[in-house]
Amino acid sequence: MLRFAVSLACLTLSSVGAAFAGPMPALPDLPPLPSDYAPQGQGGFYAGILTGYVHGAEDGLGLSAVIGNTYPAADLLFGLEAQVLAATSGDLALEGLFRGGYALTDTLSVFAVAGAGYSIKTGTFLSVGASLDADVGGGWLFRADYRYSHDLDGGPAGHKAMAGLLHTF
Repeated sequence: MLRFAVSLACLTLSSVGAAFAGPMPALPDLPPLPSDYAPQGQGGFYAGILTGYVHGAEDGLGLSAVIGNTYPAADLLFGLEAQVLAATSGDLALEGLFRGGYALTDTLSVFAVAGAGYSIKTGTFLSVGASLDADVGGGWLFRADYRYSHDLDGGPAGHKAMAGLLHTF
């Protein structure tokens, strides 16, 4: 019985203290947080360099110069792009691409890619693929790109896995 009385007294004292505390004063409004980061990857003109592995008639490493423009439409992104690829196998290719994608966040976009091109070793080809663009700040984008190429002149199919940096203007 004594244990019950002590417990009841402690409960009463703890609730009485809160009842006599009074209303809490209003807190002042806080200023907005600074936003020093402005995403650049949602549209506009860009140029850059991609490098990676090229598989096709011959395997090797490739270096590609990229120039293009992306047009934003809400979360959808559309773009046109031109690439010049030089491979260690001695191949040189020029490719025109259409890119359609979706902005997953302010800094990350995923694209489906389709285009046509001409290679000095294998001739005309069509390509399809996917790419992921990540805005790394300061107007720079990191791109990871995969492309499958179908040779229209009867040569073997090709694959490209490339990554690199692009700068937006």
